[in-house]
Amino acid sequence: MTNTGESSGSIGQDFQNHRHHHNYCGCYCRGCYCGRVSVSHYDEQREREIDLNQRTEGMKLNNNKRFLLRTITLTNCTIGKMYLETPSCTTEFLSQGGVDRQFLFTTMECPWLGNTPYISCIPAGDYYMRPWISPKHGACYYLESVDQSGDDAVGLHHGSRTECLWHVANKASELKGCIAGGQYNGVLDDEAAVLSSGTTMKAFYAMLDGFDYRLRIERF
Repeated sequence: MTNTGESSGSIGQDFQNHRHHHNYCGCYCRGCYCGRVSVSHYDEQREREIDLNQRTEGMKLNNNKRFLLRTITLTNCTIGKMYLETPSCTTEFLSQGGVDRQFLFTTMECPWLGNTPYISCIPAGDYYMRPWISPKHGACYYLESVDQSGDDAVGLHHGSRTECLWHVANKASELKGCIAGGQYNGVLDDEAAVLSSGTTMKAFYAMLDGFDYRLRIERF
């Protein structure tokens, strides 16, 4: 897919050349695929495992790093903190005590509105972060649900959301179901905001370097 949007910055030829095959639902929003609700009715655990293996087969999954997003919903937005988790020097990813956790940046989303596409923040659960070229936002990342079965196995109530982007923005009113990162929390035009979003997201994309990663979202 040709990058027709303004790029967030040069983050490596490997990122630009990364391609993946995914069946999008066509919810086109300002160049973002950011609102799809994916609910597949798989009743057998084996079918879920087969589906998961097929979807991860072509991934460049980095298992040495994973990310944690902890958020809280306010009246008109959802704010959060993004962390990088790596195995400690003596353990693997077994529990909170088995990882080194590093704060990266603050985040901004829409408020929680029942997982309604385009206007609600993303439900708690486990996701993959995957590279994408957005017509509007250029090289960025999108979320794909690890478990697309739509049940409560990963703490979801209305099905998992997928194809929501990480991209540059400051306020919840600028988002349509996506996530923005910033270096600081602040206020713009009387709205809660994250600041230095462009710089923050450029550094984040450079850190990801075109690989796929796991992300866990926790809501409080």
